[in-house]
Amino acid sequence: MARTFKIAALPLCLAVCAVLSGCSGVTASSNPSGGTGGTSGTLSSSTSSLNFGSVNVGTTATNTVTVTNTGNAAITITQLSVTGSAFSVAGVAVPLTLSPSQSASATFSFSPTTAGVANGSVAIATDTAGTNLTLPLTGTGTANSSQLTASPSSVAFGNVNLGASSTRNVTLTNSGSANVTVNAASFSGPGFDVTGLTTPLTLSAGQTSSFTAAFGPSSAGSATGSVLLRDSGGNTLLTIPMSGTGVSTVSHSVDLGWNPSTSTVAGYRVYRGATSGGPYNLISTSLVPTTLFTDPVVNSGSTYFYVVTAVDSSNNESAFSNEASAVIPIT
Repeated sequence: MARTFKIAALPLCLAVCAVLSGCSGVTASSNPSGGTGGTSGTLSSSTSSLNFGSVNVGTTATNTVTVTNTGNAAITITQLSVTGSAFSVAGVAVPLTLSPSQSASATFSFSPTTAGVANGSVAIATDTAGTNLTLPLTGTGTANSSQLTASPSSVAFGNVNLGASSTRNVTLTNSGSANVTVNAASFSGPGFDVTGLTTPLTLSAGQTSSFTAAFGPSSAGSATGSVLLRDSGGNTLLTIPMSGTGVSTVSHSVDLGWNPSTSTVAGYRVYRGATSGGPYNLISTSLVPTTLFTDPVVNSGSTYFYVVTAVDSSNNESAFSNEASAVIPIT
C-alpha cells in the first residue's frame, strides 16, 4: 500500500522515506542549521563586518570581535585567517574549542601605511559544516596631520672639556591638529646622551614634552650625533642634529695692564664679564697696588671682558675703565 507523507509537518523526512521502503516516520539525528531539533555547534559573531573608519598613516586602530557558540554541542575553530596587508588579528590561538554558550574574543588591528581605502576580510573556519564565518574588513588611511617639532631644532654644545659634560634642554611640540605618538627614540654619536625621553610618548595637538641632551667628550676634536624619533611603523618623525667639540684641559691665564690713574689712589679693582658691556664680577680679592694683574682662572675656548676701577684711601671707587677683551685658545 502506498504511504502518504505529510510534507508540511516533516519536511526533512521526505527524501529519506523515498528510498526506505516501509518508512513510517523519520526523526532528524542532526541539525546543521542550529535549530532545536538536534545536537550541533553553531558559531555566531558580535558583528557582521568591521569598519575602522579613518586612521592616520603610521598609527594603529583596534576593534574587538566576540564569537559565541550558540548551538547545543561543542564546536572547534580550526583556522582564523586575515587578508589585507593593513589588517591583523591577535588574541585567539587555534584550534580553539567552544562549549555551548561559550565565547572567545579576538582583537583586530588596522595599521595603514599609505593613504586611501583598504579592504580585507577574516575567515573563521570550524570543524562543523555550515558554521564558517567571513567578516569583511575596511578602513581608510589618512595623511597624518600631526607635526612634531623640536626647540632648539638642533643642539650645539660648543667646546666642552674632556672629562666634563654639558647639557641642553630640548622641548618637543605637536603643532599639528592630531595626536602624534613617538614609539621609539634613539641617539647616536660619540659622547652624546639623552635622558628624560620615555617611549611611547603621545602628544595631543599643541602639547609639549621636554628631555635633556648631554655631551661628555672622551677625546679631543669635533663630534656630531643626532636624536632620532620614530612612530610605530618605524617611520622617522623627527631628527634632531647634535654637535660639540671636545677640548683638552689646558691651564691658561690672562695678563692685564692699564694706565695709572691721574689721581692719587690706594689701588685698583679688576672686574670680569662673559659678555661685552657686562655685567661684570669683581675678581681681584684685594686692592691691586700696581697697574698689572693676572687672571689665573679661565676656560679654554671662552672669551672674557675686563674693566678696572681706581679706589682712593676713603674707599671711593671710580667708574669703569674702557673694556678690554681676551679670547682664550682651545688648546
